[in-house]
Amino acid sequence: TRRSKITMVWNPLNSEYHPIPKELAIKKTSILGDAVGSAIRDGFILHVGGNQWYKNRLGVCKIYAGMVRERLRRGDSLPHLILAGKEPSQEIQQYLAENSDLPIRIVVSPSSEELQSLYSLATAFLFPSFEEGFGWPILEAMACGCPVVTAGKPPMSEVGSEAAIYIDPKKIPKAAFILNELLDWSVSQREEQVQKGFDNLRRFSREKFTDHYLNAYKEVLRS
Repeated sequence: TRRSKITMVWNPLNSEYHPIPKELAIKKTSILGDAVGSAIRDGFILHVGGNQWYKNRLGVCKIYAGMVRERLRRGDSLPHLILAGKEPSQEIQQYLAENSDLPIRIVVSPSSEELQSLYSLATAFLFPSFEEGFGWPILEAMACGCPVVTAGKPPMSEVGSEAAIYIDPKKIPKAAFILNELLDWSVSQREEQVQKGFDNLRRFSREKFTDHYLNAYKEVLRS
């Protein structure tokens, strides 16, 4: 009797993202306006996504707000938050209006070049989704040399492996604490995390994708 076999192959990264030099990235994002330019100069946390419930965009804002409160208490520098993607929902707009003191900037429908530049410039990428189909932005951020903070559950933890920092999106104070810790990293700690991201990307190369498919097909022919 033939045995049924199941094999899994990771999707290859569907973009050619890579780190863009700072001056060039700043130039490519200059069209996004003065508020974004100010965020870039002062340092920023980046989120990329739409308004679907599972993207947890409101959670992004609340985690950021918790981080801000702690940094203000300690007298530390304050990075901005950039929400890139869809126009904010009414819920997000209301939150921003009620918390207008928070330096949260919106970038609606950035081009691929602008997004790659934002990934390359960001201090950290915050992606506390409740669910994902795969989690492309995790790999895009890593490909651009940006440390990733995401939810510690599949598929985010499968895609990020040991190269991401994990949080529980429902535990906002703890998530804010972890994000704060990342901001206080030394240069060497950051470089080590960035390298982990680059190493992780090898699992998602087109070559591995093709080889896995070919090997699976050969196995089928042999069975």
